[in-house]
Amino acid sequence: MKPYAALSVDVDTVATHLQGYGYWGVRDDGLVYERALPRMLDLFGALGIRATFFVVVEDALRYPDLIRELIHQGHEVACHSLTHPFKISRLNESHLYDEIVYARSVLSQLTGQPVLGFRSPSWQLSERLMGMIAEAGYWYDATAYPSPLLLLAQFEIARRGQKGTPREWGKLWNQAFGQRMPYLVRTDRGDFLELPVSTLTPLRIPFYHTLRWMLPRSLWRWMCGGLRQTGYVTYVFHAVDFLGADTDPIDRRLLPHPGMRLPLQYKLQEARRVLTEELGAYRIVPLSELPTVQLSRIREQLRAEAMA
Repeated sequence: MKPYAALSVDVDTVATHLQGYGYWGVRDDGLVYERALPRMLDLFGALGIRATFFVVVEDALRYPDLIRELIHQGHEVACHSLTHPFKISRLNESHLYDEIVYARSVLSQLTGQPVLGFRSPSWQLSERLMGMIAEAGYWYDATAYPSPLLLLAQFEIARRGQKGTPREWGKLWNQAFGQRMPYLVRTDRGDFLELPVSTLTPLRIPFYHTLRWMLPRSLWRWMCGGLRQTGYVTYVFHAVDFLGADTDPIDRRLLPHPGMRLPLQYKLQEARRVLTEELGAYRIVPLSELPTVQLSRIREQLRAEAMA
């Protein structure tokens, strides 16, 4: 029987990416929901793959039919906050509640089912965030980013003028070199599972598609082979990975983003190749269905405590 791997998608709009590069006041062009997501659904459907889609609730509300189609095709819809604030780690309690707790309630109403997972914008995670994630009732969080690239990413966000970047660089260092396997998070507001992004040995390179465009294919494939020894594999797409400057009217300010200048047909072929070759030995499922040994033990621990 094939081992399991989880696939997730961060559904960040073009406008959100541009904000990450320091461009504010950009009106969203709809490309992610109107073009990228249908392409993803076509590819995943053709391969018999189901994934977790982390949506920004404010954006998802504008496309209720598409969100319901994701669910109809067997995918999981999870929460990526209410509005994707880059300064989420510094919001006051009221605003943080809206972004995490209220967002889950709204998304549950939209989908007609409980929302199990959360992923924080910009991979930001703090004790306050974790407490609010537990209070909201999420079953798991998938924000942990145990890679030195977390430090680089937060530095770049700070350099671009995003004042919401955490100042606690010591805590960020601990996260960057933190646990690489699933673990239980306990807070005074409740408990939940933390599902870190898988990292490729030996350099802890995060296993997500945007990095594919920044590494030689030979190096990428060599590092992918090391994942088979861990027993815990997740892969991350961004929805913009399914846009192409040759076919889509992409804001030219986003062209420096990795892979954005590549022809769409090549990008679609490469996405298919990764899913059928690098991940071809796995049964690909949403994050909430990832039955690793670690998760099984944690679930048993929770059941035992609930019955005590």
